[in-house]
Amino acid sequence: KTYDAMKVPFKYYINISDGMVTVYYSDMKSVYEYTHIPAVDLAEEDRLSLIEGIYVKDREELYSILEGFSS
Repeated sequence: KTYDAMKVPFKYYINISDGMVTVYYSDMKSVYEYTHIPAVDLAEEDRLSLIEGIYVKDREELYSILEGFSS
């Protein structure tokens, strides 16, 4: 079985791991980036979205989302 990134509708997945916002690759297991954004510092709406998990289509969208969390 091979992995074809072009067939995956999203490249990244963001959620909370050990109290911090964490970015995974689309396999939802391999970590792309450990952020230093504590989940407790986020608005309740953002925390709830992260608990569900946020699917992100590309790097531009990813950094736009992360920038929104850290501002």
